[in-house]
Amino acid sequence: MLPIAISQETNFKEVDCFLIECSKWVDNENVVFGKLYVPENRELDGSPILLLAAVILRSESPNPESDFIIYFDGGPGDNTLIMIHLFFNHYLRENWDIILMNSSGLGYCQPDFCKWLEAEVFDLIASNNSAEEMSQIKTELTTRCFE
Repeated sequence: MLPIAISQETNFKEVDCFLIECSKWVDNENVVFGKLYVPENRELDGSPILLLAAVILRSESPNPESDFIIYFDGGPGDNTLIMIHLFFNHYLRENWDIILMNSSGLGYCQPDFCKWLEAEVFDLIASNNSAEEMSQIKTELTTRCFE
């Protein structure tokens, strides 16, 4: 777990559900959708603002721990937020809030650097490529995204 410094430059705003399928989450008070507004570069005055998509899964405890768990997916092009189903019933929610976040430039974030990348990664996962081939193709896709 990493310590996160929240500063006056950080601003979280609740928003309506932005997932493709919201029916399970829209009336659930323990699920909060939001956008985190952060500077692209905290060391530069006037740095462009990025909007990072987040979902907060509130703890099931009436007295949750004061700290929380933040989960980012590790692969380029991976959309953490579509894993909400996996974390909704996770045992860690018994005592902690779990915050799911997409990395900047990915689905539901702004700017969305490579809108096409997520679909390409899903197609790649469905392919019959070896793990080594998949890794090489994923690297090529990610490189193409940032060219």
